[in-house]
Amino acid sequence: MSMLSYQRMAPKVVNSPASCQRLTAVQIKEICDRHGVPYIQENVFTRLRRTLQIGVGSRSMKVWERGD
Repeated sequence: MSMLSYQRMAPKVVNSPASCQRLTAVQIKEICDRHGVPYIQENVFTRLRRTLQIGVGSRSMKVWERGD
């Protein structure tokens, strides 16, 4: 799993109205698919739990290896 999903979305969604956020997410997902970057869509609480597990060392981050 990667935190890149949030890193891709955050700068684009902050200033957009709520009605445009779904469209923006779809566009970003299409861009990720086109370039072979995984786009992970999870519940915020699931992501928080995993982030905390990584922080305390009970879980490690998945490493994304590009298939070049």
